[in-house]
Amino acid sequence: MALKIGAGQIDPPDDDTAGELFSATIKYLNQNGFAQYEISNFARRDAGDPTDRRSRHNRKYWTFAPYLGFGPASHSFLDDTRWWNHRSIDDYLADLKAGKRPLAGTETLARDQQIMEFVYLGLRQTDGIDTVDFESRFKADFSDRFEPEVTRLVNEGLVEKVSGRIWLTARGMRFLESVVDRLLS
Repeated sequence: MALKIGAGQIDPPDDDTAGELFSATIKYLNQNGFAQYEISNFARRDAGDPTDRRSRHNRKYWTFAPYLGFGPASHSFLDDTRWWNHRSIDDYLADLKAGKRPLAGTETLARDQQIMEFVYLGLRQTDGIDTVDFESRFKADFSDRFEPEVTRLVNEGLVEKVSGRIWLTARGMRFLESVVDRLLS
């Protein structure tokens, strides 16, 4: 669909229609044995079965866990630094033959970037943000930094906050980008 929209073959749905489709998809998947654990990810859940079927691979990205990627176009993350290899196999192999790491780029996340990603990625997950983890990781009080806006978002029905955790409501998931913008502005 994205290719057809980009090519001008079809028009994208308006925001209300997209939101209705998003809600209908969640409802359908929930009714058919799939639990949502991230904005766009679901895992089968069977009554009485304790097996965790959520993607371990994706959850590493969302929780700042270190990971190493090998091969063309792979990404890695360690100690607040992210790097990625050449996408082109020719460039990748040329660097290896020259005795160089096949890096296409690297970035070290500043503290503010880490906080932004922590908030954004935390809110993408149905588990939400663990404010104790935030405070431990950043040596900063979550409430001091975000509380006035969190209270407004709770009052608007976009987030819920209970016992050191904040997460998007079903309605809030439709507005993730604007919720994050409001928290970080």
